[in-house]
Amino acid sequence: MAFVTVCVLLGAALGMVGLHTYSLISELRHATSGASEPEILAAILRNILLDAGTLLGLAGIVYLLAPPGEEGPAADPPIDDEP
Repeated sequence: MAFVTVCVLLGAALGMVGLHTYSLISELRHATSGASEPEILAAILRNILLDAGTLLGLAGIVYLLAPPGEEGPAADPPIDDEP
């Protein structure tokens, strides 16, 4: 269960980075005269770090607090040499 949760959170963080990157490119293409490119870049990078960083932090917390996995039986049972 914890593995699936961590994978979902990592995927969501990667999706957030992709969406913010798309937003950044769109904003830079349609930049108005009121905002300069460095201001737009700084604002969107801050948003990327805030959103994706929160999800990555939650994924790390879930990973560290997850119970250890159970070890199963040995793959090969011992072989008896008796005929």
